[in-house]
Amino acid sequence: MSEKATNTISSDSNKVLVTQGDSNGIGLEVFFKSFIMLERGAKSHFTLYASKEACKLTLKSIGLPFSIKPDHLLISNIHLPVIWCEDPAYDAYTKAIRDLNKGDVLLTLPASKKSFPANMPGHTSHLRQTFGRNLSMFFSSPSKNVLLLTDHISLDKVESSITPQLIQEQIHNVLIGAKAFLSKDFNKVYFSGINPHAGESGILGNDLALFSPVIKELNHRFKDNEFIGPISGDIIYHQATEHDLLVYSSHDQGLAPFKAMNHFIGANITLGLDFLRLSVDHGTALDMFGLNKANYMGCLYCLELAVKALGRYEKNA
Repeated sequence: MSEKATNTISSDSNKVLVTQGDSNGIGLEVFFKSFIMLERGAKSHFTLYASKEACKLTLKSIGLPFSIKPDHLLISNIHLPVIWCEDPAYDAYTKAIRDLNKGDVLLTLPASKKSFPANMPGHTSHLRQTFGRNLSMFFSSPSKNVLLLTDHISLDKVESSITPQLIQEQIHNVLIGAKAFLSKDFNKVYFSGINPHAGESGILGNDLALFSPVIKELNHRFKDNEFIGPISGDIIYHQATEHDLLVYSSHDQGLAPFKAMNHFIGANITLGLDFLRLSVDHGTALDMFGLNKANYMGCLYCLELAVKALGRYEKNA
């Protein structure tokens, strides 16, 4: 983030910076389809970081009239500022990080892990190392909110990675960040166990010994929330409402039910930073590139969340 990020920025300058992701994926397709659906006033907040060739190929494939200019695109006579990039995935992302100001939102379109340096594979890993923080991977839809205690690690490392300190940090990130950026307060916070049946009272794992003391401490620390668990991961999903938070131990444990129930309508949100980072909750879908068949509703949901977040910054500036 630039030095400007430490200053108070006027509401007129708050932007949503959108990074392209992989050229041969569906990121630009879902973005362009979503962008033209926004209200006129919302469109003015967006700046795209992308390559000219990728924009040209994508816009041709989806049949939208366009014109490429030195510093912007005209799409169906809609003006979209663009920072042109040679490397559409990594270069676009790093340039957007450089340009972020206080109050801006970063929206990253899907990029494969191999588009990033080997020691920082993917957006979340890169953000963790760049800003030196233990960040939280949080997913939200109109009906569910999910926190992953661990994300892009192998299953054999999950249990040893979850410590009382990690749980405390992740919960703090989400309770503070979700309220600040998304105006979300959670009534109840449900913890899934790591093992089947939440360890079955020690028969299948030590879930109770790990989670129970931390949950007791969290209930003492955060008086406005009720922390419950650990509960078997196969039943907690339907116990929670849109006003609750579900905490899962591993990536697929939490995202399998989230995506099965919400399909494409969900946002991948990084919390623990001084700015809001959003992405769609699906991948690059390389096999769908150029076919004009990608479902853009999840991206539209993310764009609308980003615009609402800008409004909160402006209101509180």
